[in-house]
Amino acid sequence: MPLADILSDTVTPIRTNATGVWIEGERDEVEVPGTPFLAFFDPPSDQESNRKGRRVAEPTIIYIEGALRAEDVVTLAAPRLGGFWDGRWQVNGDPQPFGPPYDTPVGYQARLRRVDD
Repeated sequence: MPLADILSDTVTPIRTNATGVWIEGERDEVEVPGTPFLAFFDPPSDQESNRKGRRVAEPTIIYIEGALRAEDVVTLAAPRLGGFWDGRWQVNGDPQPFGPPYDTPVGYQARLRRVDD
């Protein structure tokens, strides 16, 4: 099954840009949403509920197109999971190539952590 066939969740990167206006000695910043792209969200799992014994300690997203950086905040819409995981997430570290070892990556994988609104 091609990776593109499982991408059903929507991720929108949000970057902060300085407006050029100084307020109380600091630049005012505004959040600017980027272009949404499709991804696969892999939520954290419990050891008991995982049949293969693989534990996902941090939620991750797998994506093909889209540019994420370690300091990005993203909004996630995962309708296949009932909306429970929807919301704002911080990218936790630099996204890593995803795919077979010693070959051209087929996508990227980024770890996430929840951001309180």
